[in-house]
Amino acid sequence: MSFPRVLLVTLTLSGCAATPVPVGQPVATLGLAEARHVIDEKKNWTYCYQPSGFSCLHPYTFSSVRVRGGALQLDNYSLPLAGLAGLGIVDAGHGGGTAYLTLQEGINFPMGSGEAGTRAAQRLADALLALKAASSDEAVAATEARFEETAAHYRAADPKPVPDESVRRLEVQIEDAVREKRFEQAAALYDNALELAPWWPQGRFNHALLLEALGNYEFAIEEMQRYLMLVPEAPNARASQDKIYSWQGRSRR
Repeated sequence: MSFPRVLLVTLTLSGCAATPVPVGQPVATLGLAEARHVIDEKKNWTYCYQPSGFSCLHPYTFSSVRVRGGALQLDNYSLPLAGLAGLGIVDAGHGGGTAYLTLQEGINFPMGSGEAGTRAAQRLADALLALKAASSDEAVAATEARFEETAAHYRAADPKPVPDESVRRLEVQIEDAVREKRFEQAAALYDNALELAPWWPQGRFNHALLLEALGNYEFAIEEMQRYLMLVPEAPNARASQDKIYSWQGRSRR
């Protein structure tokens, strides 16, 4: 993968050289829903090839940013979270310049000036590290095992559980986002709702269709498979499985 190159203008002040700030484990323990929210709330992902204490000339801004399947996807670029070995912060804030979040060598995102920029960079780094930890092979296997157990409990339950008011609130927001064609935001809200109610079949089904509309066939397949694990005898089970077959063909193109 090759990121677009941008030209930087670097202005330096005496004693104000940028100092890399190492990032280890998240400073605060972030749940997956909160970590995703941190990613979603950053609206302007402007990329710089090299960190500058002040500004970029000809910056490149991505129009679509999301975390899916253990990767940070920026438009058509995909950065596996497991590969963010160089994740860190270049802190130029002490000189009044810009703090940058560095994903790996040569991939930097300006986060703002001064201490506020450094705090924003640290919060985003915390979120990415939390999502990275959740995307490891061991974490994915544990998540799959937990969902299989959740699905078994749901199938055996009588009566079936129903989403509570916190999920209903998100469902209303999802409906608003879809109506206004804010599909990326709607997908992110589904992530949050399904973390609260992972056994919600209709949420899994609707999320799968929304991911299809976004062209995320791999993750649409995963959600539809989970829907069928929850309700294998659903009236639309045949059509849902056929959807999976169709998406599998598209994802290989």
